[in-house]
Order: sequence, then C-alpha cells, then structure tokens
Amino acid sequence: MLRVSIILCFLWAVPFGAFAQMPPGKFDLDLELKHREGRTYKEEKYYKNGKLDSVYRKWDAATGQKLTEGYYIEGKRHGEWTEWLSNTQRHNYMRFTYAHDTLKKLYHYYGWASSKNDSIKSHEYLYKFDPNGKKYIEHRISWSREYIGKKTKS
Repeated sequence: MLRVSIILCFLWAVPFGAFAQMPPGKFDLDLELKHREGRTYKEEKYYKNGKLDSVYRKWDAATGQKLTEGYYIEGKRHGEWTEWLSNTQRHNYMRFTYAHDTLKKLYHYYGWASSKNDSIKSHEYLYKFDPNGKKYIEHRISWSREYIGKKTKS
C-alpha cells in the first residue's frame, strides 16, 4: 500500500516539474511576428541566380523603424542577423549568428527606462548552440542602477 501511495504521489507531482524546453528567444520572436502581421514593409534585398544573396533589410513602412537586418549567401542566412522587437516601448533586440543557415549563437537584449530622463537598465542573454542546435549554453547579465553593498553617508 505504501508503494502505491508513493507512486501516486510521484505521478501527481510530475506535471509541476516536467516541461518541454522552448528554444531561447522563440516566445519573444513569435510575439513580435504576430505583432507585425498585416503591416506594410519596405525591404532591401538582392538576388543572384534566383536566390537571395547579399544584404537584407526590412523597415516598417508606417514608422520607418528598422526591423530586420542580415545577410544572405546563396539563399541562406549567414553572419549576424538583428531583429528589433517593435511590439513594446522597450529597447529590445535579438542578434542571431548563422553559419550557412545554421544557428550558432543568439544574443538577446532587453532594455528599459523608468522615465524619460532615466538611464537604460537591461538584461542580456547569450546562447551558444551545439552543432545540431538542440543543446545550448546560456550566459546572463543583468545591469541595474542599484549598487549592492554601496556605502551611504550618515
């Protein structure tokens, strides 16, 4: 009877500890792409032998805000690609590093200011992917104006 109780207890707790891992940046990029639906854009792109080749840039036609900048080689993303996230009033962007359409690194920057004259605070995330893209190493930095352990005059 004790064994059955332990198993049932374990099965009850599994949903709280088990979850599927979402690729880094996917949630924010999905929200951004949904925000961009139905808008008009200006694009700068070049073709060679029917494939995208050279610089690629994309702007929101209404606001003029640059949304995407990257580089294609023979139709494949290569080098650094930057996606500026326009769905919030923050200073957010994602920088992807590709090698012939294979994601190698993702740098994600979140920046915000409490008021107009306030300095920007930020969180930075750097993800480095293994060759098959399934595993990654995450590095985080949080920048804030509060100084921990700062002495004050009394």
